[in-house]
Amino acid sequence: MNALIATDNHHALAVNSEVQTRMRKAANIVEYARYMRNLEDNTKRRQRKELSHFDNYLYDMEHKIIRAKQQMHDMPVIISHAPIVVKRNTYDNLQDFTGVDYAIIIAFRETMLAKGYAVGTINAAIATIRKRCQYASENGYITQYEYSKIKAINNLTSKEDSARDVTRRPNAKKSKRTKFTQFELEKMIDGIDTSTESGKRDKVIFCMLAYLGIRASTLQILTIEDIDFDNFTIDIFRVKTKTKSILYLTKSDGNRLEIAMRDYLALECMNEGALLRAGVRGGRLTSKQMSIRGISKRIEKIGNENGISKLSPHDFRHNFVTEQGRRGASRIHIQSMGGWSSGAMIDHYLDSEEIGNEHAIFQQN
Repeated sequence: MNALIATDNHHALAVNSEVQTRMRKAANIVEYARYMRNLEDNTKRRQRKELSHFDNYLYDMEHKIIRAKQQMHDMPVIISHAPIVVKRNTYDNLQDFTGVDYAIIIAFRETMLAKGYAVGTINAAIATIRKRCQYASENGYITQYEYSKIKAINNLTSKEDSARDVTRRPNAKKSKRTKFTQFELEKMIDGIDTSTESGKRDKVIFCMLAYLGIRASTLQILTIEDIDFDNFTIDIFRVKTKTKSILYLTKSDGNRLEIAMRDYLALECMNEGALLRAGVRGGRLTSKQMSIRGISKRIEKIGNENGISKLSPHDFRHNFVTEQGRRGASRIHIQSMGGWSSGAMIDHYLDSEEIGNEHAIFQQN
């Protein structure tokens, strides 16, 4: 009788253990789905590109890896030359990480380093893979032991760049910024067709980048609610440095920024929400926030129309700093206007209530 009870208890424990395992796996799947759903669109695109690099690496190296393992186990040569069908993965499915281990990720990292990818790009790619491996291990596709080694992979440091000749992939980014004169800048701005809603928006984009010197990431997240209409200033959050500033919208050459902004804000659709809106055919604006990619495409298009190729948002930031220096603005004021943080200035930027571009120098009509 006691033996029968013990058997029943053992069976019940086994069933409960199996149920708990299934529940944990289901919970992990739900958590991964939530993680993927909450990713920003820009982050999803970046991670998709990083995982594509990883898949390309595995695709290119699969034959070598398999043959190396076969040789290590003294398998017949004829097998090592057998056709191999390699499946291409997106790595959105956690099952795709089956077989991924510490050695593969380290080899991928070293390959990217040898090809000249920037250290920051490599670290971001490894971080993406590491995060997916975490969820894969929680769902049983990677052992906890293997994930503990993957988790311990350290980020590369800037010293790695000094130890190699190639520091960037060929044609990955512009090797030099696109330069333009103030005459060319004003010609581009004044030449924008503002007969449509999207044209008015484009003029605001050019003016804000040109006369505020802000990054595209800062510009993209601005809202109408960030504008103080009494003083005509705008509160900005610098995404890269995690700092806040207040900038005048009334300071620019020929007062172009204020004129363009007031004309834009007078549109019926511009009463609340995102400052920069995505457009549709016909020049109408939607309520959807414009993406950084959309901003970049508009800048490049208008640049091409004016004979300036490969124009990007960051070129305006370079021009702003150069021009302010040429006009006599002090280095400390340029640093404040640009929102850069370094050393003892970090706390000043975090707590500063000073209007950031108060000392900017422009020409008035």
